[in-house]
Amino acid sequence: MANKARSDVNSAAGISGNHGFSCTIDLRKYNLTGSKSVYVYGIDLSGRNNPLLASAPKTVTISSPYTITYNANGGSGAPSAGTKAYGISETLSSTQPTRDGYTFTGWNTTAGGSGTAYSAGGSYKANASVTLYAQWEADPVGEEPAVSDTGAVLPHLGKNSFLS
Repeated sequence: MANKARSDVNSAAGISGNHGFSCTIDLRKYNLTGSKSVYVYGIDLSGRNNPLLASAPKTVTISSPYTITYNANGGSGAPSAGTKAYGISETLSSTQPTRDGYTFTGWNTTAGGSGTAYSAGGSYKANASVTLYAQWEADPVGEEPAVSDTGAVLPHLGKNSFLS
């Protein structure tokens, strides 16, 4: 957050005022892991005083990204695995798997559907790797076809359809 006084920043550079900030960098763009050196400078708008805000660079450890794996759970055509960085919300794949005799209803963190549910194209925010299992609803079977007053067989329109 810019323009927020931070005593740790101010005392390191021997300056006063509002000099604090927070920054999130999506490291997926850079394919970095392991220990890296980070140099942090204080920048004076006049350009006269740009001190290194520590006696040496800071070392940060960058962990591997989290993996989002999709399991078709008896179907086929699950999306390819994706990655998610720490603190970044990831949009889930909108690709929907298929399964004969079933309708895809979304994803869940357990194969049986008792975990956390997610929709295709939804958002995943947890800072952890996850396997998402396709959830299925069986298509209606064994229903007699509807017949009109004239004797014509009408198409089945689904369990929530109404004919008048």
